[in-house]
Amino acid sequence: MQGQAVEVKYKWENGRVVSQSMNMMGRDVVIKYTYNDKGAIAAQTMDMDGQEMNMPYTDYKYDDHGNWISHKSSMMGREMEQTRKIEYYE
Repeated sequence: MQGQAVEVKYKWENGRVVSQSMNMMGRDVVIKYTYNDKGAIAAQTMDMDGQEMNMPYTDYKYDDHGNWISHKSSMMGREMEQTRKIEYYE
């Protein structure tokens, strides 16, 4: 099995990635991002050759520094939860 090179192009606005595009195995893929008022991703929309899938991010929990430490997302009826632990140094 051989790997395939994929070129990914990012579009930035106001210091945030708002979309990325690539061609994977002959299919054009565009992923667009929207953000909530705290700057975290609110939704990700993936367009694969005209077929669009939306993945909302919900139930954010934040630490005392304002960084998210968990959120939920769902795609095609499957709900997932992502957590992260951030260590701060004084």
